[in-house]
Amino acid sequence: MVFLKKTMYKKTGSYRWDKNKSFHRRDDTSCRQLDEKLIELKEKWLFKNKKELIKNFEKNDITLNSNGFVDNFVSVGSYNWALQSTPDKPVIIVPGIPNYIKENLLCQKLKKSDVQRVCDENQYYMSRHPMEPMFQAVLLCTPEYDFSSVDLITDRINLRKLFEFVEGNSKDSFRIDIQMNENDTLMFIRNDENVILPCQDYSIDFKNKFTENGSPEAGSYWNIVTYMLGSIRVMCQAQVDCVEKNSCLGQAELLPKKTEPIAFDESSKLMLIEGGDFDNQKYEKFIELTTKGIYDNNFEFPTNKWSHLLFFNINLMVFGWHERGVLKKIEKISFEEVSKRCDRKKEDYQQSLGKLCSLITMIKEKIKSCAEHKSGFAVVFDSNNDKQSLELFTVCNNFDVLTPGLKMRVFK
Repeated sequence: MVFLKKTMYKKTGSYRWDKNKSFHRRDDTSCRQLDEKLIELKEKWLFKNKKELIKNFEKNDITLNSNGFVDNFVSVGSYNWALQSTPDKPVIIVPGIPNYIKENLLCQKLKKSDVQRVCDENQYYMSRHPMEPMFQAVLLCTPEYDFSSVDLITDRINLRKLFEFVEGNSKDSFRIDIQMNENDTLMFIRNDENVILPCQDYSIDFKNKFTENGSPEAGSYWNIVTYMLGSIRVMCQAQVDCVEKNSCLGQAELLPKKTEPIAFDESSKLMLIEGGDFDNQKYEKFIELTTKGIYDNNFEFPTNKWSHLLFFNINLMVFGWHERGVLKKIEKISFEEVSKRCDRKKEDYQQSLGKLCSLITMIKEKIKSCAEHKSGFAVVFDSNNDKQSLELFTVCNNFDVLTPGLKMRVFK
């Protein structure tokens, strides 16, 4: 994960979070006028380049044809964003080298961060082709992989947002851009309102203190897996905090101390550092790290973390409970235990997964029936809309997810 020096915001107390968890500057305008302005800015982002409304999906319109499940996880690629990366010269390390969880987890004092955090590095470094690193990594790690066999290619964040919608738990507005290729493969492209956000918590220091850096040159670690979401074959990528070192299926390799990046091809600005043999860099046990403050001795479990694990086969969470940065308890919690604490019964969430599958299928069929189904699309949930529906519409100023050369290699 990338952190920027805090030069954008002066420490004057002149910024605030609004009710939709967006960070904005205060001014002399009244609170009411300010809120109206923030809503206007949010709508500009949500409905940017909107062309024609195709469908409004109401939660109650989504039928349950059969219970859903997530199964048959297979790792097909990985990469790191190299620490030397800039938006002008983005560099990835393939295959990726993860951080490792330390063995002795002792309670200690954490330092509060006060930095700017890049929330979506793929959008930050590759604004024109944010999914290119994912495809390039799979081509290098699993050259024989048949992309046309996949129904949906996405980031984990997109699945979590749609899952919350079908359950009626969406609180924040969101937008997901969509493209469909000649093989009718859907591609969900992450589109966050803010690529950079202030980070003022203890999670960064928690991760630094309790993980071992896999390589001094490697930044955030991304893994790419395929799995079945009901009857939908998904290729999904997600940022992984760390792994258990002994869960490597081969002999973990380290980067050479001096490795110069090379270009992927002439049509791309993305650069590559080769990280070794992917078969020696496959890990079975991914770990999610998180912290939570304790107030009045209340250990309230954050239920939003549960779907993080579900959609990426993460079986272990390391949880740091702290009181103003002083760790009081560190827990290693299995997915089953997290489900129990979040009151997530398998038979209940399988119904929600079934509805998610139905929603994705409905989106795909609506796009296929559209005369302009080779153009770009977006689905939007607007928290300020009383209908609380999901809008599917076409967009003008469409862009290609992949460079022409990469597109020809991937979807032959």
